[in-house]
Amino acid sequence: MYKKIISQSSLSIVTLDEVTDQCRVFNAFEDNYLTSLIIPYSDLAQSYTRRMLTPGQAVVLIESYCPVVQLPFGEVTEVTELMLDDVVSTDFTFNTITQKVKINKPFTEAQITFNAGYLSVPDIVKHAILVAINTAFTNRDDTVIGQTVTKMPMTSLDLLDRVKLYGT
Repeated sequence: MYKKIISQSSLSIVTLDEVTDQCRVFNAFEDNYLTSLIIPYSDLAQSYTRRMLTPGQAVVLIESYCPVVQLPFGEVTEVTELMLDDVVSTDFTFNTITQKVKINKPFTEAQITFNAGYLSVPDIVKHAILVAINTAFTNRDDTVIGQTVTKMPMTSLDLLDRVKLYGT
């Protein structure tokens, strides 16, 4: 199975005000730098959790017969199109609880287009992004010279693990 996000609303999951509060920045001097961190760290959170964190549209391609398909990215709200062997089909059912599509007809290749993503991003995800941005802001380099270094806390990953999709 191949999967791809076709379109997605902005990944600006946190605001600059939230970031400056988290980083304890009380002037506008760092605003450009902090703003530049929002999208990359939101994208990292999305990649790590394997979920679409904001609403958008995605597609999966299945190259061999499989009557039940677990849709990736989580929070799927609707299947907008199913193409079986390049022909649009309505011969399927979608279960919003299991996030599975049951295809009722044999096929060689299937393409499923669907809408997914959180309408309201969970606070735990927002907090994980804020913690990651604060860590990047505080430690701007990968190496530290002349100081004792311990492993960086993995708070962001621990928080994101609570919403991460496994096995898709």
